[in-house]
This record gives sequence, C-alpha cells and structure tokens, in this order.
Amino acid sequence: MFFQGALLILLIAQLSDDLRVTRRGVPDRAAFLRTPIMRSLLLSGALVVLGKVLVGQGIGGGVLGGGKLVLTAVCVLVSFGISFAWYRYLVWL
Repeated sequence: MFFQGALLILLIAQLSDDLRVTRRGVPDRAAFLRTPIMRSLLLSGALVVLGKVLVGQGIGGGVLGGGKLVLTAVCVLVSFGISFAWYRYLVWL
C-alpha cells in the first residue's frame, strides 16, 4: 500500500508539472484542452469512471451480471481499446 501511494504521489507531481509547462506554452484555453497531455488525462479519467460504472453499478447489476455474451462483448471492446492505444503509441514513436 505504501509503495502504491508513493507512486501515485510521484505521478501526480509529474503530471502537474507537465500540465503547468504545457499551459504556459499554449496561448488560449481551447488549444490547451486539445493538447495530447490533456486528451490523455481526460481519456484516462473517463476510462476509470467507465470501468467503475460498468463493474459496479451497470445495467442489470453490472457487466458480470449480464451473462457470458455481455462479458465477452466488454472484453472485446477493452482489448480493442488496448490495441488501439498501442497502435497510437507506436505511430507516435
């Protein structure tokens, strides 16, 4: 637990530094929201919230309460998302 907390603190500190530097370099707020770091932050936050909703309070008692077909569909979507993230990362490199 301590190790995870320390990593989380380091992540937040680095992210805040990156956001501060990016904000200084971008002239207006709309352009700042379209920067890669903000898109990444917003997408990551949305995925965390979506995961919590799907597993915890989703329709029909959560994804696991929906049967094998629903679980398979969610797994396919998640694996597609992971593959797409790797694709975008490799293109960026």
